[in-house]
Amino acid sequence: MLFLRAGISSIFYLLIINVNFKKIMIDSVTPELKIPLIYRTIQGCTTLFLLYHAIKYLPLVQVGLIFNLMPLFIAVFAYYYLNERLTLIELVVLLVSFLGVAIMILGGNETDDTNQTTNEE
Repeated sequence: MLFLRAGISSIFYLLIINVNFKKIMIDSVTPELKIPLIYRTIQGCTTLFLLYHAIKYLPLVQVGLIFNLMPLFIAVFAYYYLNERLTLIELVVLLVSFLGVAIMILGGNETDDTNQTTNEE
């Protein structure tokens, strides 16, 4: 399904930019942006590779929850690397969302033994 979606969108984009392919895809990238673009491409491919391997070895619910924590990680990295400042309400919302995901991940493996009956005859 993923291959089909990528194939259809690739054909669609090639039809749209076929007229000005060199101008849009090659000439529009300045030399100082080529290294960050290559880095971003490698980073995206690595993320998808790790996501697919996580789906293979972990329960899908946990992978979805962990993968959706990406905004939290982006906010933390932006604070350290880009010196972005977060307001108090943003910090509270990030903390609450992290605690909610932690409860979902860590509390999901427990079973309730009160509904189980035993035959002791």
